[in-house]
Amino acid sequence: MDSAYMPAIVNSAILALHKGDYVRAKTLALKALQLVPGQGEAMMALSEAQLYLFKNHGKLGGASIYHEHSQIVGLPFIPEIPLCEFSYKGKCVYCAAAKKNVVFQNAEFAVVRPEFARFELECWIIPKKHVDSFVDFDKRTAALFMQALQETIRRVKRKTTDYNVAFHASCKAKKVHFHVEVYPHTATWAGLELGAGVIVNQMDEKTALKVLRA
Repeated sequence: MDSAYMPAIVNSAILALHKGDYVRAKTLALKALQLVPGQGEAMMALSEAQLYLFKNHGKLGGASIYHEHSQIVGLPFIPEIPLCEFSYKGKCVYCAAAKKNVVFQNAEFAVVRPEFARFELECWIIPKKHVDSFVDFDKRTAALFMQALQETIRRVKRKTTDYNVAFHASCKAKKVHFHVEVYPHTATWAGLELGAGVIVNQMDEKTALKVLRA
């Protein structure tokens, strides 16, 4: 098969992942890497820094093309937010976070509204068991993860269709409790947030939980 087919295979893998067909998504992703081994080796080399998987949706979420898609980039450095997560010492903060402000849960995942949320309806999807990455999921766990992600997005979409989904996973050199963060855009960041990095969240915790649990 010619490497010109690679973009189509990658898109098919992303669509399969969104539909919860984890086995097909993984098969297609591996096929794409086999078509272009040079790129695959480069991505693996960069993974010692950071492979970052994310999804932008809607105008305020920064989406640049209309159809459903996700993106993955290889970075030659570890960005500030993941670096902070990798730096936590002692008891896992995500194991603890999975038990607070729970919006809903299934057998394997808790969806929570973090106490220190930057966005009004921010949600985190946290595995109840400590795992490094979603590649460690078996078929059952993958299906429950997609169930949790789809239900989270369904609840967010009642208020806004503009959001981001960020996958926080371990890299080769650093370990962290895998989790997914969803950032709904219901308010606009202005000078204080953008210039000083001081985040003003205008929705209190109690109200946010009421909206998300409804």
